[in-house]
Amino acid sequence: MTAPQMRRAPAVFPYVPPTGATTAETRTVLGTLAEAERLLDDTHDRLLDGALVHGIDALAGGLRRVYDTLPTETWRAFAEDVCLGHPLAGVMHQDPFLWRAFEKPRGYPGDAGMLDLIYGAVPLPEGTTPLGAALNAVTMRSPSATSVRERCDLLVDAIDEAAARAGGRGARVLSVACGHLREAQRASAVLGGGVASFHALDQDPISIGLLQREHAALGVTPVLGSVRDVLTRRVAYTGLTLAYAAGLYDYLPTPVAASLTARLFEMLAPGGRLLVANFCPELRDIGVMESYMAWRLIYRDEAEMGEIAAAVPGAEIARQRTFRDGGGNVVYLEIEKA
Repeated sequence: MTAPQMRRAPAVFPYVPPTGATTAETRTVLGTLAEAERLLDDTHDRLLDGALVHGIDALAGGLRRVYDTLPTETWRAFAEDVCLGHPLAGVMHQDPFLWRAFEKPRGYPGDAGMLDLIYGAVPLPEGTTPLGAALNAVTMRSPSATSVRERCDLLVDAIDEAAARAGGRGARVLSVACGHLREAQRASAVLGGGVASFHALDQDPISIGLLQREHAALGVTPVLGSVRDVLTRRVAYTGLTLAYAAGLYDYLPTPVAASLTARLFEMLAPGGRLLVANFCPELRDIGVMESYMAWRLIYRDEAEMGEIAAAVPGAEIARQRTFRDGGGNVVYLEIEKA
């Protein structure tokens, strides 16, 4: 694992006020930028001094405030130019979790290998520095990582509940953008034969290859395919007890998310359930994610999840609800078919 060579950060961020900006708005932006650069300096010193928990906590909270205060384009320029140009980046990227998100070895953010690090399903990469391992122990307790593990727990329960509803017939399950499908390896219903069919769809051939090696004995059927394949009905199923998508909706524009929701709902059997998850706008880690991880998501709240659900015919819905995880970081939409 090799961290990138650091560029030299500019002494002053080259902010140019947009046309029409008031003096007060300009002062707010300039003041925020100055505070943000001091935050990077302070965090760099804290981490090298061993104050990892305090340093990462202050950085996450501080960058979230910067994210909330700066205009979008100014924030993005600051995240890309100043944060990544500052010597702090060389320290942060010793954490293999942050580095993998930033490097994107599979060509896209939030890949299954990164999730495996969050789950502790794989060891830290060879070459991880002692500081990187210590940082990883801290970032694995971040709100986003904690909610990803809770999401996996929730999916395990959803699969087991689907099998209980299906009874002796066995559940029929579909996971869209399944990644490495770690929840299937933990679900009692899968391990005990309570799932009649489990279709695992992903567009990443590396993930599909892993499923073929590790999940064959569980009766999982890996399917190489994309959201487009589902929308165009190239990939189609009927009579599903459970259809779900864990991290997919974080990347889908609302029209696509709504169409996919309607299509997945069509595939359900009467009494079947659709479950989708989305990170919320209040997530504290957004500043760190968009800077040192170069990882941008589409965040949604309950109302926005309701907009996605509006594509499903109301007369066909037996029950619909939204709820959040324990940390309030992920919102779930669950729809049951009449």
